[in-house]
Amino acid sequence: MTERRLDNPITATLAGVRDQFRPSQPIGQLTDADRLDGRTALVTGANSGLGKAIAIRLAARGARVLMACRSGIPEAGEAVRREAARLSPPTSPRVEMRSIDLSDLAHVGRFCDRLAADGERLDIVVLNAAVMPRSDRRSAQGFELMFAVNYLANVALLHRLLSDGVLPNTRFCPDCPAPEVTPRLIVVASEAHRSAAPIDPARLGEYTPYNAVTGMAHYARTKALLIALANHLAAALSEGGEVEVAVHAMCPGAVNSNLAREAPVWVKPLLSPLMALLFRSPFAAAEPAVYLACAPELDKETGLYLHLMSRKEPADQTRDPELGAALWRESLALLRPHMDLPTTP
Repeated sequence: MTERRLDNPITATLAGVRDQFRPSQPIGQLTDADRLDGRTALVTGANSGLGKAIAIRLAARGARVLMACRSGIPEAGEAVRREAARLSPPTSPRVEMRSIDLSDLAHVGRFCDRLAADGERLDIVVLNAAVMPRSDRRSAQGFELMFAVNYLANVALLHRLLSDGVLPNTRFCPDCPAPEVTPRLIVVASEAHRSAAPIDPARLGEYTPYNAVTGMAHYARTKALLIALANHLAAALSEGGEVEVAVHAMCPGAVNSNLAREAPVWVKPLLSPLMALLFRSPFAAAEPAVYLACAPELDKETGLYLHLMSRKEPADQTRDPELGAALWRESLALLRPHMDLPTTP
């Protein structure tokens, strides 16, 4: 399949609008009976936009939701609690906020330390947080910010969650007790990943400057890396035929969110009205993430990629098992000078 070119803000926006109106075959639909009572869900970037909507919808279905955010504490949590209660009366939603700054690996490490010390066991993890800066800048450890937040911090977070048994499994944490229900990991990606240039693991982490026009290509690359990561972990966590953690990726479609808050002045007069008029609301766009987290028919499945609500094959390079394994190794090598990571497969 020829991959679409989504490597600048205009083409990406137009493609997002077109996708809203393409015919598709939905994978399924949740019912009111598909509940998450007794389960704990972690959602990153949950203080606004899509992440906040996902948190509301999971809490309304009975999940205890941990909102992992850099800002919006405590007001975002209070808003999620109110909205979830409105959707599902007379329940009293359980919503907690946890501070995390994905641009600082030291902060990611402390966040994971606290979860482990508190004895947390997660049933659902939704990796939603992402940034799209107007131009390149450095993270706390000197990596390019979009690469650091959208990809590398997620590797660090997942490695710790899996190794500590906070996300229960025996592949990375051999002594971890088996959970009653198979945990689920959902990675929020983007169809923009199809425009990503070929990935060379040996050059992972190289600092590449970009501006408002060329930044979309780098965003697409981070999403391709994320899908490759999801596919690698889906295979690693289901060796032997038993799914220890179900790992899925999804694209929510074009969302009227604040991801483009740093868009250049010349783009905003075009982008903002178009997003408000034609893009999906965060609440509607949350549907595939909530489905992947809740659907009982997916209990034994792993490695799905949903675009909107339809099954789809992601780009070829993201499904290459050798590339996925190499990216995992190189990512851990980038992290080890900055974090104390356990030695794991």
